Amino acid sequence: MEKALSRLRGILESGTVLAQDGAPLDIVVDAVLVHSDTPNAVKICRAARELMRQLGVSCLPFGGNGD
Repeated sequence: MEKALSRLRGILESGTVLAQDGAPLDIVVDAVLVHSDTPNAVKICRAARELMRQLGVSCLPFGGNGD
């Protein structure tokens, strides 16, 4: 879970993510997805939502309009 949160923080703070070879890649995201079959998916989602809240990033349900 810490690796996922670290990657998310990097994306949100600097717009970059590290590739497998360690090279930084510029990235722009509109959505964050956690597969439901990922171990600890619910914990990851809760932690990601809290991180986003701390960073002042909007977190909306799927569809983006609050429906």
